[in-house]
Order: sequence, then structure tokens, then C-alpha cells
Amino acid sequence: MLDIEAGVALRRDNVDAVKAYLEAINRWDFAAMRRLLHPAVTYALPYAPPGFARRTQGREAVMAFLESIPATVVDGSENLQDVRIEAFASDPNELLAEYTSDMKLIPTGRRYRNEYLTRLTMSEGYILHFREYFDPIRLVAALESGPQ
Repeated sequence: MLDIEAGVALRRDNVDAVKAYLEAINRWDFAAMRRLLHPAVTYALPYAPPGFARRTQGREAVMAFLESIPATVVDGSENLQDVRIEAFASDPNELLAEYTSDMKLIPTGRRYRNEYLTRLTMSEGYILHFREYFDPIRLVAALESGPQ
């Protein structure tokens, strides 16, 4: 069991790491993302629509997925904003992050906005589990061709 000071420091460090990861996504700073992901990271998108992997295992596989995303975004960023990150009081290695996105997708030219709730598990300063929940209907609608 962590003493109070160690728990506070761990909570702060983990929140800072998650914040740095989300900021790296906005900059497409793949080197920073790679540094923050555990080699055995699990990246889960439980509500992803058909055609999207719902679970990706391992840093190299996750990085391959992440590196494919910028080719679909017109304005160059997922524009993650309104970020709020909280660590669990019972376990500072468990965190929740809430944020929104606002981007334009290349395949359709449509604006894509969504709200996210992500649960993260940290291990020794690395993201070990990343589980992102979002409204898949918004993504499907933004990817559909036809009149807006």
C-alpha cells in the first residue's frame, strides 16, 4: 500500500502522462506516443463500428494503427479538447479521461465531432491499457458519402 505522499505523487505523474499522450495525439507526435505506451499495451475501442479493430495488442501494432489515422483527417489533428483527467482514489494507476474531438475527415470532407470517455491503466509510468468509449453512430455518419 502506498503512503499518502507517494500516492499523491503517483496520481500526479500518471495524470501528467495521460495529458502528455493526448497532447501528442493532437500534434501527431508519434515518438512521444511510443514513449508513453507500455510494450504490452492493449488498445481497446469496445464500441467501434464494423471495419475498425476493437482490440489491438502490443506497442508496435498500436503504433501502426495510430500512424494510419492522420491520413484520414483533413485539418491535421483530432483536435482533442475539453480534456479532464481523474485518477481513482483507490488506485492511482487507474484513470478516467474525458474529452471531445472536432475534425474534418478526408474520405468524405465531413466534420466529425465526438465525446469520449477513456479508462486507462498505468504501469511504471506507461499506458498499459487504453479503453476508449465513444458514440460510433457519429463516426459512421461522418464517414458516409452523400449530402451532408
